[in-house]
Amino acid sequence: MGYLITSMLLLALNNVIWKYMVSHSNPLAIMVKRALLTSSIGIFILAVFFREILDYDSFNEFMLISFTCTVGFLGLLMMLNGLKDSNLSHFLHYSLLSGIFVGSWLLFVENQFTNRYVIGVGLVLSGFFLFYLNRRHDSATISSRTHFQLFMMSLCFALSGILQWYHLKTHEPLLLVIHQEVVVFLLAAGTTWVFRIKRIPVFNTDKIPLMAIIIFLALLCGMLGLKETDPLIANIIGLFIPVATILLGSLMLKEKLAWSSLLSLVLMLCGAYFLK
Repeated sequence: MGYLITSMLLLALNNVIWKYMVSHSNPLAIMVKRALLTSSIGIFILAVFFREILDYDSFNEFMLISFTCTVGFLGLLMMLNGLKDSNLSHFLHYSLLSGIFVGSWLLFVENQFTNRYVIGVGLVLSGFFLFYLNRRHDSATISSRTHFQLFMMSLCFALSGILQWYHLKTHEPLLLVIHQEVVVFLLAAGTTWVFRIKRIPVFNTDKIPLMAIIIFLALLCGMLGLKETDPLIANIIGLFIPVATILLGSLMLKEKLAWSSLLSLVLMLCGAYFLK
């Protein structure tokens, strides 16, 4: 559980930096440079310290992991496109939908629920809904296309989380993180080439190297946490991210902070205690 909470805090910090960066550069261009750096960090660590974990049982297994990473990339792409024409309330709504997908899978396929589990999920969702209700004034009408993009984001993230959970039974988290980032880099670079999006020079002075370090640690902690728990707990803890992002934004960007955000965080932390 500690790994998941650490991952959540790092992702929230990354979101604050991302919010600053997207006002200056194309999101896909940022993704290309970020994924190149995270891939390079991972490959260096793998080559120097953990060469023994570079092990795939078969080519089919390699392709299945690549498929999982591609699904995750599609979810990220849908999220970037969907957030252009939506807002935080819509994003929270569809983030919860992703948790429902995962929960349904674990209930009907893995039969994996206990009373403590239900109490923990209930407390986290209570905090989430308190936060959501106090952000409802952000809501605005969005197009069917945007609804579709956010729905596909939820579905892709849920499917990717479930598949990664199964991969973690036979592979090390570090290997899966590196594999994912290499796939994200290749697909993002290909997308920018197809749509002729101007790329950001690798050696430009900006905050992307800091983002790369933060996101690499967040992904690694997320994988370690997912290995110890399950996709639903990982998804439920992920609901902390928008709340934590607003808290960090109030500290770093001097944005206004509502009392409901603090109360919702307390409820969600209590739920995390039951889920541990």
